[in-house]
Amino acid sequence: MGDPIKTRKKYSTPSHMWIQERITRETKLSGQYGLKKRQEIWRAESLVKKFRSLARQIAGIKGDSSAEQERLLGTLLKMGVISKDSKLSDILALDATDFLERRLQTIVHKKGMSSTAKEARQIVLHGFVTVDGERRRVPGSLLSLDEEDSIAYVGPSREQKVQKPKKAEESSEENATEEAPAEEKTESSQDEEKKEEAPVEVKTESSQDEEKKEEAPAEVKEEASEEKKGDSE
Repeated sequence: MGDPIKTRKKYSTPSHMWIQERITRETKLSGQYGLKKRQEIWRAESLVKKFRSLARQIAGIKGDSSAEQERLLGTLLKMGVISKDSKLSDILALDATDFLERRLQTIVHKKGMSSTAKEARQIVLHGFVTVDGERRRVPGSLLSLDEEDSIAYVGPSREQKVQKPKKAEESSEENATEEAPAEEKTESSQDEEKKEEAPVEVKTESSQDEEKKEEAPAEVKEEASEEKKGDSE
């Protein structure tokens, strides 16, 4: 049974890690299905190997093996990997993409709950998806056909308001309203300039009066001196 704390790996790593063809294929699958780690691909490939080996074992049984075939085909049919008309030989033609298509993340994206596969992963991790009324937070969990019909989105509304294009008349009115304050500002600035200039003019007038007052005694003195000269003569 093993220690429940130390879980066993559910996948087997490739025998040769640095094969360019395999790396290119896994990179393409990671982008297509929004996968975060290569282990998710290896897990799907391990499932393919498991069911292929079971199909070979059943095919090699001598005698009646119809019960084992029906059991294996029923399991894969319930998972949604094969169709109703599939046979034992169709199991040998399975690929890793057949199991990647049954992941919760992929189904959420195909149902239109997200715009991209990576966004679907984020929605699942945040707990915005329910299956049979229960929140599922594991993007890589495989769903059966019955569970696929009970998927629901319970997150915040994703509707975005689209702003309608403004008409030419509305835009002209807005421009007029925007220009009006500017004109008012210019008039007010002119008034302020006039107010600032007014004291200067007042000062000039007062200075002129003072100059006239200063000039007046000088004229009186000149007249008095002329009168004295006339008397003396």
